[in-house]
Amino acid sequence: MSLGRVKVWIPGDILTAADLNSEFNNILDNPLTLISPSTGAINFNLQSHTNLLPSAITATSGNTGDIITKSAGGVSVWTANPAFMLVPLNPVSAQFSTANFARLSRSTDSTWPVNRLAFTASSSGGSESALWYVSLTSQISAVSSATIEFFYSATSSGNTTVWSVNTRAVASGSTWNVVGSTNVSTTQTYTAPGELVRGTVALTASSWSYPATMQISIKRLSSDAGNSGTTGVSTGGPGGDVFIHSANLRITV
Repeated sequence: MSLGRVKVWIPGDILTAADLNSEFNNILDNPLTLISPSTGAINFNLQSHTNLLPSAITATSGNTGDIITKSAGGVSVWTANPAFMLVPLNPVSAQFSTANFARLSRSTDSTWPVNRLAFTASSSGGSESALWYVSLTSQISAVSSATIEFFYSATSSGNTTVWSVNTRAVASGSTWNVVGSTNVSTTQTYTAPGELVRGTVALTASSWSYPATMQISIKRLSSDAGNSGTTGVSTGGPGGDVFIHSANLRITV
């Protein structure tokens, strides 16, 4: 509180009408100075306070673009704005290499037929993959995290398969046909045959540049150490057939 006294009284002083009015007017004419800056927490007792403009809220400890969020303990805190973009990796938009590629197939489900990618971990044919290309515009200044999320089903149950994701941001002046240095994998377990399973792979985005074309390869590894199960309905191999129904690239900036 920065509101001061009008007069400091001492024993023997005579209170006049002018002095009394001055003290009251000092409070009535300076209500904000009476409570601001606050010397302690203010309890609003769940009462609503209206007509507060967003411009009235300042963040001396926050950064540009931060937002107010509620922490686990119920305290409001300033956090970085979780701005992100979600890019669908549709099976029908996948590209394929000249060898060891996933097959674009259509389910025969009568209720919800869908286009999907069939990955067969063939012991003799090597690892099968599908490719996508995503444009990263100049509006992206930095990427804090990136994740591939995919939903798949299998023809067998209780077995495992290894997914490997390779990414590379190709900027202007860079060579196109080069394998990316970022390669991450995850091992997933099937549930019941035909049941949809969600898998995620966290990507390393520190080497990505902008603007660029992002190359993405989702591959099912053929290693017997990572895949288990019986022969599938197609060409066979460890783990049988696995179908990717949909996938997304999630980038948080």
